[in-house]
Amino acid sequence: MPDTARGKAVRCPKCETKVKIPAATKKRRVRQTAPDSADDLLNLNLREAEDAHARICPTCGAAAAIEDINCSECGVDLITGQIAEKESARRRRGAPDPALYYRAAWVESWKFMTRYKGLAGRTFLYWILFSIVLAGCLFMVDFCERTPPKMFWVAFSIVAGMVYPGWLWNLTMKVIVATAAKKKSLGRINFDIFLNIALGFKWGLWAIAFFTPAVVFASPFALFDVRAFWGGLAMTVLLTLAVVPTALGHMAMPITWKAWLSPILFQITFQHIGHSVWWVLVLLTVLAVCFSPLAIAAGVYHAEITALMQGEFIASPMTVYGILGGAAAVSHLLLGFGALMLMRSTGLFVFYNKSSLELITRVEEQKYVPKGTRLEDIDSIQEGPTAKGVAIGVSLAFVFGAIFGIIFGLVATEGTILAGMGMGILLAGMLVSLTGRIMIIIASFNDSVVWGLIVFWVPFGDFAYLAMNFNDAKWPIAIQIIGGIFYAIGFVLSLM
Repeated sequence: MPDTARGKAVRCPKCETKVKIPAATKKRRVRQTAPDSADDLLNLNLREAEDAHARICPTCGAAAAIEDINCSECGVDLITGQIAEKESARRRRGAPDPALYYRAAWVESWKFMTRYKGLAGRTFLYWILFSIVLAGCLFMVDFCERTPPKMFWVAFSIVAGMVYPGWLWNLTMKVIVATAAKKKSLGRINFDIFLNIALGFKWGLWAIAFFTPAVVFASPFALFDVRAFWGGLAMTVLLTLAVVPTALGHMAMPITWKAWLSPILFQITFQHIGHSVWWVLVLLTVLAVCFSPLAIAAGVYHAEITALMQGEFIASPMTVYGILGGAAAVSHLLLGFGALMLMRSTGLFVFYNKSSLELITRVEEQKYVPKGTRLEDIDSIQEGPTAKGVAIGVSLAFVFGAIFGIIFGLVATEGTILAGMGMGILLAGMLVSLTGRIMIIIASFNDSVVWGLIVFWVPFGDFAYLAMNFNDAKWPIAIQIIGGIFYAIGFVLSLM
């Protein structure tokens, strides 16, 4: 063959076998010797001249080890030259071999965790930071004596407590998407506190919706005994955990409605129950390793912890708190690494089971057809809020105010739950009225500076602006009136 063929695989013109031509080597100066005689060439045994340590795939020409049965590149049987049965099934399926997940769930996840040590460190620092913020908010809840400040700090505690789970949720979704798409890197992941708060609330709502069926199925055990109820609940929750990787796979897709319904996902999970149980094993192993320092410290100081919980005096309470706090910090540092390993394992679960998870990966494309606007339709175009938007906004304000009030009523030592709900609705009414007031001030200043000053300074200037500019002022005025109604309802309930 010519020198240009060096390093390539060529096909023999006689037997059609691919032969890999050795790459070019550095030329060495050799001593000139007498040419071989014809007798030496005739006596040369070419079978003994073959390199017994070199093996080449007959189909693609890739190098193979002596112990290999199938080619690592194309999957062809190196002895028969035919495609192996497993490789043929995989090609027909168009997906990776699911049997590889059992090893990849540990090995590949461990490599991923060691590669992204920085993300694990950031996760630990975020936990430290927002744990301090949450502790400060809870201290203020206990410190404040009047109801409105307590309500404020209760709400702030809930918001601060959503940042850390929101970060874990955001990171999980990104890892699953990158792993399922076989991306080589995650790219830059920024910390957005407002996004994490929103995702934290989403995580909380999803957990409630996803695990509620487990509580419902375990509730009949309460008719027998409290211990039977907790045993049944543990069993149903453990069964639901097997559905979690399937749900998270759906949650990472553009269409996520299946991820909220655990009964529907049970049927999908049974198609790959082996992988689901394996994922639960990875989860339990990660949790056992990560929280072992805290469990050991709690076991050593069990008597002291029990005494403190019962209000009894011990010699060194600060020492016990310090050791438990240090053990908790070590556990959460390990959890930062373990979480990455579990996220990667979930992504691999989705990657190896794409064909059976029934994922909705595409959103139907909606074509926009421009429609011409006639001159007589210009006056009918509405700007600003609509009746539907106002109704949804004030309804959400009322509901969240009532929920925060109920939580406050459960936490507060004085007053009833009904009074706490009233305080929450009262604060919601104040916020709704303030929103309507700001809206009408903005609308009046957009109209003219004179109207803006009248609305801002003159008593009942809002109604004068409403009389002259009904379309611009009707919804801000309506929002203020609705806020006043909420305020009155909350005030009456707070007295009960």
